[in-house]
Amino acid sequence: MTTKKNDCLYYPNTDTEIKLGDRVMFPKWFKKKPGTVVYIPGQSKLNKNMEYGDVKLWAIQLDDKPNDVLTMGYFPPNDVVPKKLEFLSRGDGVNRIDENEEIN
Repeated sequence: MTTKKNDCLYYPNTDTEIKLGDRVMFPKWFKKKPGTVVYIPGQSKLNKNMEYGDVKLWAIQLDDKPNDVLTMGYFPPNDVVPKKLEFLSRGDGVNRIDENEEIN
């Protein structure tokens, strides 16, 4: 087992760090939906809609909702990661949200 860094998010019950571009299964109602991690503070280029004041958000883009980005609070080391979020594979790590892109 590795030591967890205090400024990172981890998949539930694992030592696997959540990284930009990761392919995941996101729990949505009674199903899990595939998606991609598209924004992580410190890994992505700063987007002022995702990081402002004391607020930092991270985001997942579900495959079936291409224009809908799910944002969640970024609070390491006190992970507020959905308990049933499942890691599938590492992606390409390319920044998915432009630094000027407006997120709703």
